[in-house]
Amino acid sequence: MKRTQIYIPEHLQQKLESLSKSRGSSKSAIIRDAVVQYLERQSDAERKNKLRAGAGMWKNKKDIPDVAKLREEMERRL
Repeated sequence: MKRTQIYIPEHLQQKLESLSKSRGSSKSAIIRDAVVQYLERQSDAERKNKLRAGAGMWKNKKDIPDVAKLREEMERRL
């Protein structure tokens, strides 16, 4: 692990201290958990944004085969 120094407002420091005592956990562990959760949410949001950006991109395409028909043909050949 690498050490990182951060500055947080006094009121957050007090809440963090209180949470640390009530959980019996270090402030560092709580901050690490919070960072992990934040980054996971960001990754999910980015993935959803990319999916939304691609939505409908095949909407006006006319040269896409009918998947149901392709599947039927494949099943007949088996």
